[in-house]
Amino acid sequence: MNEGERIDIIRKSTRDIVLHLGYLNNQFGHIGSVSQCYAIHQLNERDMTPRELSAELLLDKTTVSRLVKGLVNKGYVKTEIQQKDRRSHILKLTVLGREKLFEINRIARGQVQNALRQVPEEKQALISNGLAVYSHALKESSFMKAHDGS
Repeated sequence: MNEGERIDIIRKSTRDIVLHLGYLNNQFGHIGSVSQCYAIHQLNERDMTPRELSAELLLDKTTVSRLVKGLVNKGYVKTEIQQKDRRSHILKLTVLGREKLFEINRIARGQVQNALRQVPEEKQALISNGLAVYSHALKESSFMKAHDGS
């Protein structure tokens, strides 16, 4: 298989993953947009400023501002003024936000578990490792950095 064929297979597989995980039909729409669900995940990792969240999500500040406003209005996120810089706000996940994250994770884990049941156990590690390597390579590549306007 040549490089072009390999790239086409990876691209099609990536599209299929997005499709079958329900991102196109916004299966978590009752919670929020796909971007909002990703923000909930990131804010569960740590509290951060809107600027930090923008960098984590690879989204511009204006988009993140609208995204955060929606999360605050839904009661999933609260903002607190930073003590060291009173002009800056910290975003924190609320109890309701953590409940929604639990729901997202429950559904998403179920999807992955159901898919893995279709795969022999000896190949499951191959999937896990391959996706981790691919994800890391995408993160480290300069493509998104070169196209995000920074």
